[in-house]
Amino acid sequence: MLATLDESTYSGGGMGADHPIAWCKAYDGGRSFYTGGGHTAAAFAEPAFRQHLLGGLNYATGKTKADCRAENGYTPIYDGSVTGWEQAGPGSFANADATLTSQGGMGLFWYKAKEYRSYSLKLDWRMAGDDNSGVFIGFPASTDPNSAVANGYEIQIDATDTADKTTGSVYGFKSADVAARDAALNPPGQWNTYELLVEGERLQVLLNGVKINDFTNTDPARSLQQGYVGIQNHGAGDDVSFRNIRIKELGATGGDTTVQAEAWSEANGVQTYPHTPAHGGTVLGFVNPGDWAAYDGVNLTGVTGFRARVASPTPAGGFQIRTGSPTGPLLGGVTVPATAGWETYADVSTALTGVPSGTARLYLVFTGSDFDVDDFTLVRTQ
Repeated sequence: MLATLDESTYSGGGMGADHPIAWCKAYDGGRSFYTGGGHTAAAFAEPAFRQHLLGGLNYATGKTKADCRAENGYTPIYDGSVTGWEQAGPGSFANADATLTSQGGMGLFWYKAKEYRSYSLKLDWRMAGDDNSGVFIGFPASTDPNSAVANGYEIQIDATDTADKTTGSVYGFKSADVAARDAALNPPGQWNTYELLVEGERLQVLLNGVKINDFTNTDPARSLQQGYVGIQNHGAGDDVSFRNIRIKELGATGGDTTVQAEAWSEANGVQTYPHTPAHGGTVLGFVNPGDWAAYDGVNLTGVTGFRARVASPTPAGGFQIRTGSPTGPLLGGVTVPATAGWETYADVSTALTGVPSGTARLYLVFTGSDFDVDDFTLVRTQ
């Protein structure tokens, strides 16, 4: 599905929130495209609508490659909002029209809200010309982009580099199937879609729905089984754009999940501030009783315990773990101990009870004050 109708903007709609109006589909070896737009001369005068038609015609005729497999269960982590994202290193990304475009570098824009271990990550990318960028996965929290290079893996975007450093390669480790890559690749100026499918230590790379790489990590110093995801801004003149970044966790019941506490979806009262000893360089702080922080799309399947990294010279009280709302079901609670100062961290943990399966909005509800929370881990029984 490419577009839906918002029935609140007109009268007479009867399909509700799920009212498709444009879609594409691979069918019996062919390609189909449908749009319900148009109907008036004014509609066909709109540049955006004409671009929509052109894209559909290019797909249906095979001029443009696209992944039109049905999608479900994906959670957007970038759809125009950069909540939960942070720049590491030099350069930046311009954010306009729900599109991120690299500027300068070499840096990394990483989604620090959550670590992932078993997932399908999808995103659209577009090069302006002979440019260079990449998608990083499986790296630890850090304000240094070189940490992702040294500890994670880059799926390269640069069609003119050497075989092990070209589009679709696991940079420096395994080349893409170049023939399959070339057959699936859209040229500069057109959008492409990556799916990075991570299952254990296996990574499969799909370009516009076609598998172009299959890599298994055997390096004990690296692991695909837990880490963060991000996109690279390579340097001046390397102009690569990204949009529609979404992720689906694949029943992550085999290991723990760590969430950066400062990367909330919504909060009341608490604040964040940079703090060098923290994982990722930022903490949640300035807490008082009644404050709370909420985290959307947290996978609670198989979770039996909770662990948080905290710091304070003279804390008072702690916080509760709840779902749904600040007064929702209570799963557990912790008391924050004195840790010998703001620079010294300690872990506090508790068993959780009544944990629902699936994804939920998780709340930290504060009952005390004078402490920082760096990150927290949802513990699963092995």
